[in-house]
Amino acid sequence: MRELLVGRLEAIAARRLDNPALKWRGSPWTYAALDAAVKAVSSALIRRRFPPQARIALLLRNCPQYVACFYATLRAGYAVVPLNVHERASVLMRQVTHSGASMIVCDLDHPERSAIQDEALAKGVEFMGVSIETGSGAAHALAESFGALGETGAPAPVREND
Repeated sequence: MRELLVGRLEAIAARRLDNPALKWRGSPWTYAALDAAVKAVSSALIRRRFPPQARIALLLRNCPQYVACFYATLRAGYAVVPLNVHERASVLMRQVTHSGASMIVCDLDHPERSAIQDEALAKGVEFMGVSIETGSGAAHALAESFGALGETGAPAPVREND
């Protein structure tokens, strides 16, 4: 399933680079920008060397960054754990613990970000804060959040099923 979803996005992106893939708050993300963000974020996830089939929790509202992180997690060979942005930190951390997530990707503007970050780090769960931006540089900013830029310039390959 993962290969089908990721492969389908990559195939469409290759044919329609300049076409809008997503539009959020009046700001479009082209397929080229989405594909680049997915590859950069998946590369950054792979470099963290989580175990195969690790779980990555996404605490992001409905936005292009969520879509990019969702596909990036799958591309890296990990499982997505979607979290409800309307839940309290205590509930979210129980879900993270129960799921066995290795990382939480969280909207920096989440009202309980600080508590979630502190508890995640105390439990040995990596925390990545993401700024939800609009505009033409939003995909680039997402990749920068993960420290995915300035590396070799080439995305990591899709992780094969182990």
